[in-house]
Amino acid sequence: MAFIGLTLFLAGYGLGPRMASVSGEVKKASGEMMGGATVVFYPAEGETVSFKTDDKGQFQLNVPVGLAKIAVMDDKEATSLDMSPAAVNAKPKVVRIKPKYGTPESSGLTCNVGQQKDKLVLVVD
Repeated sequence: MAFIGLTLFLAGYGLGPRMASVSGEVKKASGEMMGGATVVFYPAEGETVSFKTDDKGQFQLNVPVGLAKIAVMDDKEATSLDMSPAAVNAKPKVVRIKPKYGTPESSGLTCNVGQQKDKLVLVVD
């Protein structure tokens, strides 16, 4: 009897949520591809998953199946700890992706992972 209980325990141990591959792209409404952006999936179950887009704004990652909220951040907006005169006097960074896309609550972006048929296209204004 103890053997059956241990077997059932081990069979269930380590089984996390089912995963599915999601591929897509990040672009502006104008069509400009957003290379260097970070895409973060916040699934209802399982761990948060993030990926940096390639130069063409493309990404591919494995995400737990189910509804996920999504945030998109521009890595080029990241603040630098460089306090040299050159860095302090540098031109302000151009904001390519509005801050509203930086949190899953304000972005309005979602995906039903495992149900999408085509490439996911995330359009940021």
